[in-house]
Amino acid sequence: MACNTIKNNKTKVCTGDRDQKIIVQTTTTTDNNSPGTYQDIAFQDLATMWAMVKTSPNNRYIDNVNTSGVTTTDFYFPYTADIDYTIQLWVDWRGIKFKVLSTENIAKQFRTIRLRASETGDSTYEANLR
Repeated sequence: MACNTIKNNKTKVCTGDRDQKIIVQTTTTTDNNSPGTYQDIAFQDLATMWAMVKTSPNNRYIDNVNTSGVTTTDFYFPYTADIDYTIQLWVDWRGIKFKVLSTENIAKQFRTIRLRASETGDSTYEANLR
């Protein structure tokens, strides 16, 4: 069977195409009982894996934060049960945070997952709320 990449709507990803290391994350909150303060929010790593990354030029930045809110990057990787795909996910790629906008099963039997994400340009949760 020939190996095809994600071009022209083909849904197979070759092992060699997954050449970028990514960290899939979620956020955790810790209660803070001090008056006038908010919960402490931190990123929690769910899985580190190799992925194929496709980027697009749809970016608009203000103070190094992407404000366009559109999909800027697609991450393709094999399905893993280590990740709960029903919660808000983030991807850390090359030290840049990407907010996952949608999760798609693009191959039969959950073989390949695509995370469609927007580059936020900032590694703090508060900045990513803008």
